[in-house]
Amino acid sequence: MKTPLATALLLAPCLLAVACSTGVAQPAASPTAPEPSVAVAAPAADEVEVRAAAQALREAARACDAGQAARCAEAGHAWLRGEAGLESNDLLALHTFERGCTFGDGKSCLEAALLHRARSEGGDEPRYLDFLNRACAHDVAVACTTLGFELGEHGGIERALRSFERSCELGDQVGCKQAAATRALLGPEASNAEVAPLASEPAAETALVD
Repeated sequence: MKTPLATALLLAPCLLAVACSTGVAQPAASPTAPEPSVAVAAPAADEVEVRAAAQALREAARACDAGQAARCAEAGHAWLRGEAGLESNDLLALHTFERGCTFGDGKSCLEAALLHRARSEGGDEPRYLDFLNRACAHDVAVACTTLGFELGEHGGIERALRSFERSCELGDQVGCKQAAATRALLGPEASNAEVAPLASEPAAETALVD
């Protein structure tokens, strides 16, 4: 006849086996479980995004070289913002905007003007005003308004009036207000003023020096 102690000893392995099978006696996590997929997917996604942006920049640059003016502005902004994992490069951006301006893109002309002003602290006035004038000639309203202010400050009030009037024609309300104020300032001379036309032909492209 078995004693209670012997019975307990005989039942012990069975109890342990049940505990193991039900997960009571061991932790649930497996030491060989793989890392979550999110941890390895994020860098791959970033890399794909950078490669796609770099390819887009290369395509825009090639299109710009082929004379597609609007693509020059696209490439110029990419260089300016440092897209596609690249560092921002103002000089390459400026060169690209100047090419776009030469091909007839007014927005590229305006960006080139602003970069000329920013790169030389006080502003490279001749180049700045040249590209600003060309942007206005390509129907960029804000460029015409800005040019009007610049010409007014430098004593070219008749040409300032022409710039403001062109800005107004393009739909810029600031240009309209400034045109009215400038006409009032000139008085009767405003209707008789002989104003030199704004440049419509781009100047020859020049080499850039850092």
